[in-house]
Amino acid sequence: MITLQEAVKAAKFYLSEIDADEPYRDLRVEEVETTQSGDWEITLGFYRKRDITVFGGSIVTGPNPIAKENRAYKTVQIDTETGQVKKIKIREVSI
Repeated sequence: MITLQEAVKAAKFYLSEIDADEPYRDLRVEEVETTQSGDWEITLGFYRKRDITVFGGSIVTGPNPIAKENRAYKTVQIDTETGQVKKIKIREVSI
């Protein structure tokens, strides 16, 4: 059985490997839960650049985007027995 610390390392490593061309800034643990099956669910937060355009006071995507940083979140499910990543999903948060 893997510890929480090992699960967090695995989640961070997995994210950095799958998005190697866009490194995450300020990657940190935001939430930790266990599933009904006993797996770790670790939500990681990070800064990512997103292209947006400001049009008439509203933010929309468009042909002349500007780079704006925004905080994004992903939840990684780790098998507690093997330490393998089972799934990863985008974690939506309301502001």
